[in-house]
Amino acid sequence: MASMSRRLREIATGVASCALLSAGPGCRRPTADISVEPEPTPADAEPDAPRKPEAECQRVVRDDFSPPQVIAARFVTATRVRLEFSESLGPVTSVNPRQFRLSWAYSAVSSDGYAEAYYYDLLGEDPSTPPMVVRGLETYEDAADRLGLVLSHPLPMTVCEEIAEMKADFESAKVEDEQGRAGLFLHYTSRGGDGVRDTAGNAMEDIGGEWALSYGARARALAGTEPVVAFDRLVELPCPLDGFSLPPGPS
Repeated sequence: MASMSRRLREIATGVASCALLSAGPGCRRPTADISVEPEPTPADAEPDAPRKPEAECQRVVRDDFSPPQVIAARFVTATRVRLEFSESLGPVTSVNPRQFRLSWAYSAVSSDGYAEAYYYDLLGEDPSTPPMVVRGLETYEDAADRLGLVLSHPLPMTVCEEIAEMKADFESAKVEDEQGRAGLFLHYTSRGGDGVRDTAGNAMEDIGGEWALSYGARARALAGTEPVVAFDRLVELPCPLDGFSLPPGPS
């Protein structure tokens, strides 16, 4: 096995025993504040593009069968993650924050097709320390298509450093016989609460839901014939190696 495989296996020593236990165009968006009256249009104002009748706009909402999807995710502070969705969300008061979870993970595939992958809790494998969990959700008054995740602990920068080192090793000439990927990833399960829904009531689909369901597990190991993981189906978060310059809270 290549030198990189040996290094990865050293990093993953003991992990195998830690496997899991088991609205349409032209429609005005309704305001979230029902007490706000629409602003009147001045008589001398230039005419806008014609708007669809209210009944047709309502029909578009009723005919929306597409679930909301996370199209971007990033850290805004060490303890907060901002998610951007493909559409506006409905109320999240009944969503269990634990339906979301983060992982740092990597996979390696050797030239002979042997593949291995590992998921880790962001606070490590030590069962005597608490895991990293999402302890709360935050909404944005001016952006109904965004949702904030409040983490129980700050993101350890050592995790970002380890990921950066792995990415450099995978890209180096020393591991030409091996392909790999490493990063921070978002997971979500539709179980454990009412779940995230859009304004039409469509439910968000799972994103690597097994890891979110087993938040007590600190690591997971997978091995076998390629592929053993599908990181492309997860949402990757950029690792803020330069630290955080934004103020706390939604931004």
